[in-house]
Amino acid sequence: MDIFDVLSEIQDERQRLDKVITMLEYFAGPHADCRVLAVETRGRKYMPLQERMRASQRMKEYWARKRTEGVETVVYGPAQAGSGAEAKHDRTE
Repeated sequence: MDIFDVLSEIQDERQRLDKVITMLEYFAGPHADCRVLAVETRGRKYMPLQERMRASQRMKEYWARKRTEGVETVVYGPAQAGSGAEAKHDRTE
């Protein structure tokens, strides 16, 4: 192996080590616990109360509209009127 090849390999290794050191310094710096927590946190995102209330109102309006759009009565099997066998469905197709 040539000395230039050895130098090249050592320089490559130094670059990799520099990257690792930089990352470790970043995570070990001020507020390191917040950074790690932000990286590891999964699941639902935080939604402020006002945004949650707007979404709730939108969904109430959506379902109210769906209920009034076209409810039809479907009878399953041989049922007599008033026997309770009718089922209401929100969708008409």
